[in-house]
Amino acid sequence: MPQIRARYPQQGSCPSYTSPTGLLSVLYVELLDTGVDVLVVSPGYVSTDIGVRALGPDGKPQATRDTARNAMDPRTCAEQILRAIDHRDRELVMTARARIGLYLKLLAPGLVDRFALKASLKRGGS
Repeated sequence: MPQIRARYPQQGSCPSYTSPTGLLSVLYVELLDTGVDVLVVSPGYVSTDIGVRALGPDGKPQATRDTARNAMDPRTCAEQILRAIDHRDRELVMTARARIGLYLKLLAPGLVDRFALKASLKRGGS
């Protein structure tokens, strides 16, 4: 799962992104030459109220708005997704940090794991 942790440093959400990403990768291959395209989007932090409804480590709602630095505006996120659809891209990784993580994990996966763990602990993960 290090490739997923490079993109999603929150430990709680990591498994929830692993299955869809893997499934969509397989679906992409299965649908080659059928005219159906598959786009996997990794937006990073988007400034929404989802944190208000998200569950914390204790299983209770966090009831706080995610105030991540450099969180993307939802409109900007949507525009980038629409552009990727128009270009028939296979994958859209929106943040520079995630793109660097994708390449770095090829060279030093253990280092990326340590960065992801440190980021998770800093954000209050377990």
